[in-house]
Amino acid sequence: MENNNELSDFQIMLRGQMHVNVPSGLIVILTLFILTVFGDVNFKIAVLIGFALGWIYWAYAIKNWIKWAVGQNNVDQDRLYKIGKYGLLFWNKDHIAEVIENKKKPWI
Repeated sequence: MENNNELSDFQIMLRGQMHVNVPSGLIVILTLFILTVFGDVNFKIAVLIGFALGWIYWAYAIKNWIKWAVGQNNVDQDRLYKIGKYGLLFWNKDHIAEVIENKKKPWI
């Protein structure tokens, strides 16, 4: 497998974007489209449902991305935090420690 020396910050962030943010955004947009066009659901309700589904996917995918970066590729936690914050993947440094130490958040 790849190690820390082979992965640039761009590669780490790109993998996060492609596996976390892009699918989350697509889930929100597709849910909004499907519910408003085919489901005759109020636009505001469709937005709430879309964001809820996108957030649920994000919570699952961000954990997998952190485990991939830290567990499989030995990326330093401080470096991952800077990459994740810059790439708008997460905003709290404690989130990395929670994932690594298998702590559960109340909403997940």
